[in-house]
Parts: sequence; C-alpha cells; structure tokens
Amino acid sequence: MKKMAAAGLTAFLLAGASISGYAHTPRDPEAVSNIGRLTAEANLIVRGRVESVKYRNSPGGPNGSQGVPYTFVTYSLSSVLQGSTPSRKLTLRFIGGADGRGGFVDAEGVPQFQAGEEDILFLVGNGEQGCPLVMCEFGRFRVLDDTVYEAHGTPVVSVDSGRIRAEGKTPEAFQKFSYPAPEFDELLKRPEFSEAVSRSRMSLDAARARYEAEVPKVVELQLEEVEARPDLDTKRAVRAVGADRFIAAIASAAARLAARPQQLVRSIDADAQLTASVPVASAPPALPAIQVERLSPGRIIRKD
Repeated sequence: MKKMAAAGLTAFLLAGASISGYAHTPRDPEAVSNIGRLTAEANLIVRGRVESVKYRNSPGGPNGSQGVPYTFVTYSLSSVLQGSTPSRKLTLRFIGGADGRGGFVDAEGVPQFQAGEEDILFLVGNGEQGCPLVMCEFGRFRVLDDTVYEAHGTPVVSVDSGRIRAEGKTPEAFQKFSYPAPEFDELLKRPEFSEAVSRSRMSLDAARARYEAEVPKVVELQLEEVEARPDLDTKRAVRAVGADRFIAAIASAAARLAARPQQLVRSIDADAQLTASVPVASAPPALPAIQVERLSPGRIIRKD
C-alpha cells in the first residue's frame, strides 16, 4: 500500500502537466513573416545561446494568492546584428513559466526556453512588457545545426524578397520541453497535494524522503503541436535555410531602413525584486488584429 501511495505522490506531479505548441496564424501573415517589418520594429537584433533559465514568482496577493511566475532567460551573445547592448550577456524577462509548485503558467504567444538552445532574436524592449520580442513569438527564430526555424520549430524554407516562409516537419529536438520539479515543501502548499500526502498515511518526513528519492529532478513534457495552418505541409522533412543566409536577409533589410534612434536594450537582473503588477505582452499597435483564440500574448493559462 505504501508503494502505491508513493507512486501516487510521484504521479501527482506529472498528471496533467502539458504545454501545447500552437501553430499560431495571424490574420495578416505578411506582417509577421516580413524581415523588413521585424527589423524596423526591433531596437536590437542578436544571435545567441541560452546559458541559463530561471523561474521566479511575483509577490502574492493580499488574500494569500500565489504570485505570477516569470521566466528569466540569460543569453551568451555570439553576434549583434542591429543596435547595441552593453554586454555580451543578456538576460530577458518573459511572463509565465514554472510556478515552483508543480504547475506551469503558459502565457499564450510567449515562447518557452531551455539552456543550450540557440536563437536569433528581434528585441523591442526588456522588462517593460510581458514579452521583449517584436510581435512576441514571431520575433524569435531558432537555430539548429546552423539552420533556422520559427519559434515553434517549423523549418524556415525561404527568405526570398524578405518574406519568411516556414513549413515542414518539426525536428525532434524541438518537440520536448522540461522544467525543474518543485521542492517537496513548496508542492505541499498545494491543498490537493497536501491531501494526497494525508491519504497516503505516511509521515511528512517519510513522504518527503520518498518524493525526493523517486521524483526526477525535472518534469519532461512532449509538446503537443496543434495545427492551425492546413495550407502548409507540416509532415514532410525539409531542409531549413542556413543561418548565414537568414542573417544576410536581416542585413539587407537593415540597410534599406532610414537611420532612426534606437532604445538601448538592457539586461534584466534576475534577482531584483519583482513588483506585484502583471505586465502583458502586446503586439505593436499598428499591426492588424491577431487571432485571439489562438494568439493572445500575455493571456495566462495555468497548467497544473
């Protein structure tokens, strides 16, 4: 019976844990698939590798409610393609992430990140909104084996005339995601988990020891891709364009832009005190309306 109860405690953490990778479709695909538009909106364009990912909660509410989680992603920059930054280390803040109690808050339209990933990022700010990327997820391009993919892992197959076209099968490397498993005492703050421990008839010390011995250090998830572009082939393996070609298209777009003042994008201190306010990510106001049922940057969905 104790073995079954312990297994139940372990399964509790993993039950229902999921993140869906939506293939979001804006009403105006040209706006978000145009390198010229992305470059024009960006204050900083960089290529870098994720060095670390940290999750922290904002202060809870006066009624004892838990704060909102934020994700702090630190990049080691290999190149700055537009704009300037004071350091080759850049920490960005995104709304959403692991809440430290076994749940994951998924803000629609806000990407997830893992250490070791390489990206090309179009940045418009940092810390002012819930997402520092131009048009949020559409301002992130992933690099794998020196080839380029859009935020959800769909291969970028062409950048002709500055238009980004992505289609084809997502590589396995982009189909999994993991985040740290919570500490037992933090998970115990969830009433349903506390009740599960009580029903196990184990002491807290025994339940803690069993939990720490059996639960993996990370929660691993298989991303579920929900297809929203029936006009594109997402099953066929294709060759993505090379990073050099993609970067050359950015340089070409930047050369055509008139010189303009650009806001300096500064790194965020991941250990600085968070306020209780909840900023939301937003697309530039000049963009046409986005399909809200599939893409609402900053709208929070808690995955427990």
